[in-house]
Amino acid sequence: MDRDSTQVDLVGSDQVGFDQEKAVPRPSGEIAAQQGVKALDAAYKLLTRTEFAIIYVGIFLVIFVYSLDINTYGTLLPFITSSFQQHSGLSLLMAVSGVVNSVCKMPLAKLADVFGRAETFAFAVLCYIVGLIIMCAVDTFGQFAAATVLYTIGTSGVYTLLQIVIADTSSLANRGFFSSLIDLPFILNIWIGPPIARHFLEKQVDGKSQWRWAFGMIIILLFCCAQPIFIGLKWLERKASRNGLVVKKKNEYLTWQFWKNLVLDVDLLGLLLFGGSLFLIIFPTNWYRNYPKEWKDGRIIAMLVMGGVGFVIFFLQQQFLSRAPIFPARFLKDRTVIGGLLTGCLIFVSYYIYSSFLTSYIYVSRDLTVDQSQWIFTSWNVGSVLSSILIGLAMKRTRSFKLWALIGLAINIIGSGVMINVKGPENPLAEMISAQTVIGIGQGITTCATQVGVQAAVAHQDLGTMTAVYLTVTSVGFSVGASIAGAIWKELLHDQLVEALPELPEANITAFVGDHTKVRLWLEGDQLSRARHAYTYTSKTLNIIACCLLVPIFGTIGMMRNITLTDDVTTKEAEEAAIAEGSVGTSADHGR
Repeated sequence: MDRDSTQVDLVGSDQVGFDQEKAVPRPSGEIAAQQGVKALDAAYKLLTRTEFAIIYVGIFLVIFVYSLDINTYGTLLPFITSSFQQHSGLSLLMAVSGVVNSVCKMPLAKLADVFGRAETFAFAVLCYIVGLIIMCAVDTFGQFAAATVLYTIGTSGVYTLLQIVIADTSSLANRGFFSSLIDLPFILNIWIGPPIARHFLEKQVDGKSQWRWAFGMIIILLFCCAQPIFIGLKWLERKASRNGLVVKKKNEYLTWQFWKNLVLDVDLLGLLLFGGSLFLIIFPTNWYRNYPKEWKDGRIIAMLVMGGVGFVIFFLQQQFLSRAPIFPARFLKDRTVIGGLLTGCLIFVSYYIYSSFLTSYIYVSRDLTVDQSQWIFTSWNVGSVLSSILIGLAMKRTRSFKLWALIGLAINIIGSGVMINVKGPENPLAEMISAQTVIGIGQGITTCATQVGVQAAVAHQDLGTMTAVYLTVTSVGFSVGASIAGAIWKELLHDQLVEALPELPEANITAFVGDHTKVRLWLEGDQLSRARHAYTYTSKTLNIIACCLLVPIFGTIGMMRNITLTDDVTTKEAEEAAIAEGSVGTSADHGR
């Protein structure tokens, strides 16, 4: 996108010059966009330093609550599933969350383009809060899993919308830094979340832990902290409307044509095909042991076949039938986009293969409390957040992302290799913490660099969609990785426990696989030691598989062009290519 000589960067540029009275100038001659993008561009023409600060303070507050929830929820989850006698269902819960994550990001991004960032953000917060309320009221694992769907739509939507707003307001050179900077609260909440979780787990009323009150706390905090963002964005939109920069037709949302076009532009059919096909493959890989003949059961085979056929139909639908495809063909023609998406997916497949049951392994293999186990696990977050912030500054300095992505991958492989060797009750905790931190450093560098790389390859109108696509494929990686981990964990751990504890009945072995807390409660001495070695062997196997999956990523990063990161929101080449293809401004205008 061309900028005139008076243009200054909105965020983080060396030329930034906010004025309390004067608005920040924006480029002229912008190309056609959907209503949400139009409103956003118009609003930022009038953005002042105070308004900018209010919005970004709001972003930090919401991320603080979000990261507090992630750390608290992550600590509670193994114990919640165990309280339902379904600890082995942990991977299924994570896989279902991954499927929902994969499906909901794209429609939310498109809704943000149509209705506006503020309205879609409010909808995501509503789903987040309602999901938590339902979680507080459930009594069975199935009900909790159902509530997780709505909760995941909320968490995914909130984080995606914040990333889109940041992408809208930052240059390519600064985007990696600002996208990573908002994750700083994760480091603080690593130390706050687990003790809060332990407090609610240990607090007993009528013999039951009060973990539901932890979710009640998050509900109150989230509602309060979301207000500055919503009010700030709506204030800017109204300010733009008062100044004649945005003109909306009245009652447009009540017309049949609007909703018809909305369904087509959100690609509801594509979303159903994608989500349904993914679930039909993910579900049987986690739940096959609940069927009499396991993998040979006809229902398992039917689901896998239907899932595979569903994906074939999905790609045909995307190519020939969809007016606004989830994965636009123009994205799939760009090797930078393809390489970046494959990199993001494989990174998360690898990570969730080894990490899905890591806290359970740590809790069983060491005499640690709940929060101490979670602290070791979340040392990954420290490395990831700090490295992504620093690499954001490095990319601004070097104007390059590809070399940093390769360096991060090499660091990740080193950390994964070390983790294989340091697992075991006999190894010092410091070694495991160090390896976990190194893995986080490598992943933080690679994911930050590749996200900026794929964003640099598209025009501004596609920026929100591309951000959502990247986050979607990482969610697919999360779901696939958790499913692989769950299938291996349940099968291998069961066999290892049978071999290590031949004197125990099958009922005890099944109980240990279903509730990891019973290992330390029921066993002691030599039996506990043998059980811990069974857990160690299983966990190391997951680590080896995860490490091997990192090697092909050198090839996927190699596919990406080393695009120069400029001080613009997108590159001039990407804007010109989009105009040449007619891909910008071609979406239905929804009756306007």
